[in-house]
Amino acid sequence: MRRIWLAAPLLVATLGCDPAEDPVRPSYDPCAPGATCGLATRCAAVPLRRTTADAAAALCTLECQADGDCPGFDARCLSPPGADAGALCYRGCATSLDCRDGTACHALRRGAERLPVCVPDDGRFRCARDEDCAPFDEACVFPDAGAGRDASGACRAGDGG
Repeated sequence: MRRIWLAAPLLVATLGCDPAEDPVRPSYDPCAPGATCGLATRCAAVPLRRTTADAAAALCTLECQADGDCPGFDARCLSPPGADAGALCYRGCATSLDCRDGTACHALRRGAERLPVCVPDDGRFRCARDEDCAPFDEACVFPDAGAGRDASGACRAGDGG
């Protein structure tokens, strides 16, 4: 009987949910309308994105007034440049490796500060000139396309972000 009681906690621990099946999305995770988000965040369309499809442009986030309103380490409260309202929380990053799947690190300016944050990114956005990278503080970088190949570029931060 004693062996059964010792094995019971181990059995209960192994019957837990698989993280991939967890219905609650973590903060700053891409989401679909109606998704359940954690840490008091909600699934919201975000104006700061680098996607080709609007459907891929939602994150588990919340409205904010200042960085301190945002959950998590190094989170930033940002709105599109020139907007008076509509600030949302974004996860801070140094490179895209700091971001969740479906997001990538892109830099914005807030005054004199350069703030890299994770935004929805489907990897398909292309540019022809630096202005196409707005509102992000990035340049349009062209790979060595060679003769007859596609000469579209990708927006990249100066630090390779």
